[in-house]
Amino acid sequence: MRFTRQLVHSRPLRPAGKGRYNSGAGGGRQDGCRGGGSAKQSCSCVATGLRLLVMKHHRRIDERSLAFGHAIAARLAEQPELIDHARATLARWMTTCSPRSRSTLQEWESALTGPIGGVLELLTATDERATRLRQSNPFAGLLPEQERLAILRQLERCEAHDLARTGPLSPVLGGEG
Repeated sequence: MRFTRQLVHSRPLRPAGKGRYNSGAGGGRQDGCRGGGSAKQSCSCVATGLRLLVMKHHRRIDERSLAFGHAIAARLAEQPELIDHARATLARWMTTCSPRSRSTLQEWESALTGPIGGVLELLTATDERATRLRQSNPFAGLLPEQERLAILRQLERCEAHDLARTGPLSPVLGGEG
């Protein structure tokens, strides 16, 4: 599973100039702890690493949602009647959603009854509100599978380029060296 691989081979938690995790020299720790060697410190560093991985994972999800949002916005600008698809999806979701999700869906409902420019903005903006709303995008299923897969492949190429640019990954969850 990709996420598990990323979990075990995460980037270092501190700059390279402050010690390497797998240097082997000086019997340094390999788990990212800055000293002491207590289990509490080790857990703290692992938890920090996990938080960084989760943040990175969420950023990737947000990037994917934004890419899909741009593709959907392009289609919607050409075919405004596609907004009916989102309205039908939203109506279906409203009948089964949790109380916690209802306010987000109501925000979409309000946007879908307003000018199309507002909907296009939500699909393509990078602000916090648009990012949050795209997590429950009622245009789900609108893109053809081939277009969706092309977007995913492009995002994978970008991620591979980022990894090549930043260099090899270092283990975070190691034991004592």
